[in-house]
Amino acid sequence: MRNPGRNPSVHVANVIGDVLHDIPPDTARDDALDRINASTLKDRANLPRRFASIHDRRTTAHHECGHVMAAFVGGAAQIEVRIRDDATGICIARTVEDPEAGITYSLAGAFAEVKFNPPRIHSYTSGPCADLLISRMRIDQLNAGRTWPQLTYRTAAKTAMRFVDTHWHAIQDLALALDDAGELDDMAIRIFATCRS
Repeated sequence: MRNPGRNPSVHVANVIGDVLHDIPPDTARDDALDRINASTLKDRANLPRRFASIHDRRTTAHHECGHVMAAFVGGAAQIEVRIRDDATGICIARTVEDPEAGITYSLAGAFAEVKFNPPRIHSYTSGPCADLLISRMRIDQLNAGRTWPQLTYRTAAKTAMRFVDTHWHAIQDLALALDDAGELDDMAIRIFATCRS
């Protein structure tokens, strides 16, 4: 039973922070690249994919649009996003310069997905996805370059959670457009991101 007055988003941030902490730092980069390359190969080979439910596509749209909004706010020069029939997706953002904005970019998808569909938190606790592996790698790189203050995994997760909460309406607008169109280019993203951000 939940403690009265406790914010469930903070619990989600703590869970994600703990998952980040448990990722072995020496394998995070290789594991992330393996997962990204496997997805890219499926796209290039045009392999058949299963068809997902409407709810799964909408969940993925919210996930990808969490990334999109973080890239937009982080000052990315070019952003593209797409979802596939099997409810997998990809967000490509070029040049998010600030390292902490890059970490938020990597984590925002998970928080947007869980905010839209809370039971999805279990998919992150059963094993890290590419986004969490990349986040772990980015946090470790940031901390290696500075002595104080070190960015903790829970702090990074809470920052991403607050970001999603702050920009939730714009993420929902983007997700609705992405679910309808299947992909959004940079111009469409900038229009939808500024509507209610």
